Amino acid sequence: MGIRGGVPGFSGAMAHLSYDFLRQVHYPGTLLSRITLSKVGRTSMEHAIEMWHVSAAPCLAGRGRAIHVWVDRETGKPTPWPTDVLAKCWDPALEMPET
Repeated sequence: MGIRGGVPGFSGAMAHLSYDFLRQVHYPGTLLSRITLSKVGRTSMEHAIEMWHVSAAPCLAGRGRAIHVWVDRETGKPTPWPTDVLAKCWDPALEMPET
């Protein structure tokens, strides 16, 4: 998330990852990967993942989601996301994602 050296004592951890392959992509081909922030909670955030085959006729080749949790490494428990970390997750000129 662009935080050099991390945040001492804390880290983001992958809590869930799922992905569905929707169609086969043959070599050679061109793919476009898109990861967007879809939901922000108090201690977690969810990202939507898409893989597009963008050769002759663009089509969605796969999609999934990933959930990251902000963790206090000493206790091993989720803790609220720091404001400075959240500020790096979307354009501040845009409306804050739904919680």
